[in-house]
Parts: sequence; structure tokens; C-alpha cells
Amino acid sequence: MPSLKSWKSRRVLAISSIYQDESVKESFIELALRKAEIAKLLDPHNDETENNYLELLFQHDPEIAINQRYEQLIKSAFNSSLYETGLREIINFLEEKKENSNLPNAIINIGNHYAGLLSKDP
Repeated sequence: MPSLKSWKSRRVLAISSIYQDESVKESFIELALRKAEIAKLLDPHNDETENNYLELLFQHDPEIAINQRYEQLIKSAFNSSLYETGLREIINFLEEKKENSNLPNAIINIGNHYAGLLSKDP
């Protein structure tokens, strides 16, 4: 049964990945997000489905995606490339919101945490 779930997850992942194309992204982001979430739920230990879901979620609601990525990284072994991805997402989010004086401190703190961990990485 786990192999069937994994197979179904890969199929749904492939479908949701199509929607990352810039030309269709805006109109289908919510559909792609639902498909990616289903893929994640079917195969919760698959990093590819988790990262695809978080990338789509970042396009739809960056604050929630940043917080969920943080939760993902806390639970997993240190992986510098995932921390770099998380930090890059935070930088992009802050650059978009730089004119807004009410930047969420929690997001800035997460970014500082990532930067601190990455600076200690050999």
C-alpha cells in the first residue's frame, strides 16, 4: 500500500509542477496548491513533494510558507541547501514588503536564525 501512495503522490506532484510555469501560474495557483497538498499528504516523508508544496504556498501566501518551511527544517537534519532556500525566500519576501513598515518580526527572526546556522556551517 505505501508504494501505491508513493506512486499516486508522484503523479499528483507531476501535475502540480506544471502550474509553476509563469504563464499559467496566477490563474491556477490555488488548484496547483491543492494538488501539491494532496501529494504531500499521500507521501509525507517525500522531501520533493514537501518542497514543491512549500514553493507553491510561497507564491500564494509567503508568510505561511516561511513558517511551514521553518517547522520542516526544525524537524529534519541540518541541510544547508534547504536553509539557503528558506533564507532566500525570506529575503525575497522582505524585498517585496520593504515599503511596508509593519514587517513581521517573526519572519526576520527566522531569517536571522537561518543566517546564524549557515554562518556556522563548515
